[in-house]
Amino acid sequence: MSLLCTHCGSVHFTKNGTQQRIQRYRCKTYAGYFTTKPRKFSYQSKAQAIAMYMNHVGIRKIAKFIECS
Repeated sequence: MSLLCTHCGSVHFTKNGTQQRIQRYRCKTYAGYFTTKPRKFSYQSKAQAIAMYMNHVGIRKIAKFIECS
């Protein structure tokens, strides 16, 4: 398995503890942290939900549209 930094794609990182039983890594290129756990919702679906909320769409309709619950 080839592991890359999720932010910059670098291969220069070190293990840096665990967070809720998931291994954390620290990137040496941009000095940030990342994990191998996949995101539950994409940035695109989050932005869409925020845009809908700002246009006065109800929370339940947003959840049904995004298919989160």
